[in-house]
Amino acid sequence: MNDGGIVYFIIFIIIFICTIVGIIKTSNKEIQDNTKKFIKYKSVYDYLLHSPQWLSCRERILRRDNHKCQWCKTADNLQIHHKYYCKLPNKHLVNPWEYKDDCFMTLCKDCHDKWHENHSNRVYYRSWRDHQAILKEIKNNERNKN
Repeated sequence: MNDGGIVYFIIFIIIFICTIVGIIKTSNKEIQDNTKKFIKYKSVYDYLLHSPQWLSCRERILRRDNHKCQWCKTADNLQIHHKYYCKLPNKHLVNPWEYKDDCFMTLCKDCHDKWHENHSNRVYYRSWRDHQAILKEIKNNERNKN
């Protein structure tokens, strides 16, 4: 679980506990709605892949790759593949959108599955200083594209 996922999870737990002990007045419907938001995802990573930050990054990579699989050139069932992952000094994975664009490539589901059948994911450690520099670079690139 990375920092973003932990933060969401902790907030959810705090709200849930406060609601039970009556500190926060929340209706049963609100509790059910909030719980449904988290339950529909298979994992924290799956939750992050539905975030606005990831969806924006995903769309940018799809546009860059002309909405085609970079191996077989189909336009069906496209996914964004991370060529590698990074962990921070606290051992948490970097959020999926916090990578330079050259880390990503568009693959169809079939090619993506084949890649993962034959390769293991490379994981590198990223220092806090490098992480902050990369986040700043990503933000500047987004600002320049708008």
